[in-house]
Amino acid sequence: MTEMERHKAIPILFNYIGEYESGGKFESNEFINYFENVLAHLKTVRDQNNLDIVKGVDDTLLAEFDRVPFTSPKGNTDVRYFTAHLLATAFPIIIPMAGQFQQAYRFCSKLRQNKADIDFLELELTAFLLDRGLLKKNPDLRFFFVTKISEIQNLNHDPNILEESSYQNVDRLESIP
Repeated sequence: MTEMERHKAIPILFNYIGEYESGGKFESNEFINYFENVLAHLKTVRDQNNLDIVKGVDDTLLAEFDRVPFTSPKGNTDVRYFTAHLLATAFPIIIPMAGQFQQAYRFCSKLRQNKADIDFLELELTAFLLDRGLLKKNPDLRFFFVTKISEIQNLNHDPNILEESSYQNVDRLESIP
């Protein structure tokens, strides 16, 4: 089995993002399922405790990140931007031994104004997600990404942005003024 076959959840997710970018068929729930499959794959890789497999995941993520330029969430690559940054940030948190294989993380880190993960997640990504014009005005995707940011912060034992008093009664992002 080749590395790409082993890590096929990652290319499947990014191929689906390509559909979104090209104006093809795109359903939020299907995207969310693909994203969750990648996170489940990362957890499986963690449990295998095999450095070669971890390196393969890092290489696969980097190949997908490098395939289509995404320097800003503005424009047609917004889903790719959020997905890549969240996966790159989650990778070494979910798989602690991934610290020595952080090519994908470093690739995304170069695109950030804030190099610290918590600052980037809260000050850059979350701020972009509050822009209703992004993500083709899809509130389900915005809500999903904010939820994932919160989950990553919890995994990293960082303060959870959703625990802020100003967000306590928010059920959906469209209710934020």
